[in-house]
Amino acid sequence: MNFFKKYFKHFCFAAIIAVGAAAIFFQPVKSPDADTDKGRIEFIEQYGWQVEKTPYLCEKVQIPITFDHTLNEYNEIQKRAGFDLSKYRGAVTDRYSYRLLNHPRDLKYAYINVFVYQKKIIAADIVSPKIDGFISAINDTQAQKKR
Repeated sequence: MNFFKKYFKHFCFAAIIAVGAAAIFFQPVKSPDADTDKGRIEFIEQYGWQVEKTPYLCEKVQIPITFDHTLNEYNEIQKRAGFDLSKYRGAVTDRYSYRLLNHPRDLKYAYINVFVYQKKIIAADIVSPKIDGFISAINDTQAQKKR
């Protein structure tokens, strides 16, 4: 018992240091503020994309309850970016579409869709609606290599 009394201050100091170190090294990654243009743009820019500062389209979109072949393929694109829309079947989300300014294959018409549900980004994609257009994950590294 005398041992603990003698070194009590040392144990307390070590515990404080350990808690402080854990707080520094194990803090959760801050998620973007999906309710603001600034937050959504910061999310987009972390992938190296540049967009206009305001969305050209904001609308409500319902995620279908059942996924057909096309939606399953689209969800596979989302999964490559770390998202999974199957968790949100039937949910009504907000879709924000931003004009993409630096896509190497389409500098004029490409845009990024960001889907927000309950203040959280649940999906994002890159789209070009041209006849020879494309759809890809927001983290599509092949497109970024062509820059």
